[in-house]
Amino acid sequence: MSRAHKLLRTKVVATVSAVAALGLVVGCSGSGGGDGGTGGGVKDGKVTITMGLFGVMGYKETGLLDRYMKENPNVRIEAEVAGDEQTYYTALQTHLAAGSGLKDIQGIEIGRAKELADTQAAKFTDLSGVSGADHFLPWKLSQVTAKDDKVIGFGTDIGPMAVCYRKDLFEQAGLPTDREEVAKLWEGDWSKYVEAGKDFKKGTKNDKVAFMDSASGLFNAMIYGNSEQFYNESGELIYQDNPAIAEAWKLASEAGGTGLTAKLRQFQPGWDPGLANSTFATAVCPAWMLGHISEKAGPANKGKWDVAKAPKGAN
Repeated sequence: MSRAHKLLRTKVVATVSAVAALGLVVGCSGSGGGDGGTGGGVKDGKVTITMGLFGVMGYKETGLLDRYMKENPNVRIEAEVAGDEQTYYTALQTHLAAGSGLKDIQGIEIGRAKELADTQAAKFTDLSGVSGADHFLPWKLSQVTAKDDKVIGFGTDIGPMAVCYRKDLFEQAGLPTDREEVAKLWEGDWSKYVEAGKDFKKGTKNDKVAFMDSASGLFNAMIYGNSEQFYNESGELIYQDNPAIAEAWKLASEAGGTGLTAKLRQFQPGWDPGLANSTFATAVCPAWMLGHISEKAGPANKGKWDVAKAPKGAN
């Protein structure tokens, strides 16, 4: 029996899984799913674990849940996957406020983790004492650690940055397609990524295909390669004086102003269809995004996407 299974057997909880973090929230119902209506409890002699996820987080798509149930035959996992993260998170906030309707396991995008740690920590189970907690990197734990050192989550991954690209569209534009050669196009400098985009624009014969999906994706990739972005360690705003922010803003603005982007925002309306309809040739892609791209690009684009190293390391 796994540690997670033992924990669920001893305490009804709702788990918050972040894209890059996992956490546990104190539940509201008993093993039979009492008045709070939280989680699955025990049904037909099995521990039923309910999951609320969004997008393509990989648990269901990779068969990981089926594998867990096979290894733990007295556990049943019921996963519900929402397509839109914003709608999903709004509903989750409502459930947290009401103290009902929560799943045992809920997906949370890592950008929401700090808000939950600061405002909802009392509703989470403290994981700081769980055996194996030291497996997770200190900076990853800090993202889900409350002011009283209560740990409300664990990481699913550290989000290492890469660039996903369409091999066929690169070939059509006269650019290399091998991932090692592609990485050399922009090695060491995000500005080289933008220059590669200008070469792509010159070489492609299809003016309906943009080089990158969004200027905001480039901006975020650049700033998260630095130890400080908008705040310093004391929580003070520093973005106005942070050269990393200014540099990222300037380059992202250049990319947007020279027609290199499809003018889309990742995970917002239009982005998923853009993957399927070959609207753009590259996208900054943390590790957890690969499954989403693979699914949303669809069967028609199977094998056309590949992954190259990013110009600089980032999370």
